[in-house]
Amino acid sequence: MGACGSRTGGDGGATSDRPYNSTEKGPRGILGKGFHDVTIDYNLGVELGKGTFGVVRKATCTKTDESFACKSIAKRRLRTKAEREMIKREVEIQHHLGGHSGIVNIVEAVEDRKHVHLILEANEKSPPPLSDFPHTRTANLRAPR
Repeated sequence: MGACGSRTGGDGGATSDRPYNSTEKGPRGILGKGFHDVTIDYNLGVELGKGTFGVVRKATCTKTDESFACKSIAKRRLRTKAEREMIKREVEIQHHLGGHSGIVNIVEAVEDRKHVHLILEANEKSPPPLSDFPHTRTANLRAPR
């Protein structure tokens, strides 16, 4: 983890040897760490999925050619303080759960003027089919009474 100039440690704080762009004026952003252009460290590629707030793309480290996933959350979609806090909390929770075998680990969180980018480990393996889990088979489920 962090092979591509990581700026976030397990506590969600800045740990980079390269500072954020401190010449930018204005607020420190949602994450409170300032702003940085994600494309300096990653080439953003093909779209992997879409959600309410943003998009997930394949990301390749410009230094190591290692593959990641980049979840880019559009700030313009975050209309309330609660939604902005939700994103900040997501980063904190993902750092807290890092290393758990059932969780995709966050590598770093980068913010620019328009997006919050969560760099995540790439999940190259497909999940097992639900039929591999007996408790999820519909034949075993009972209708509510």
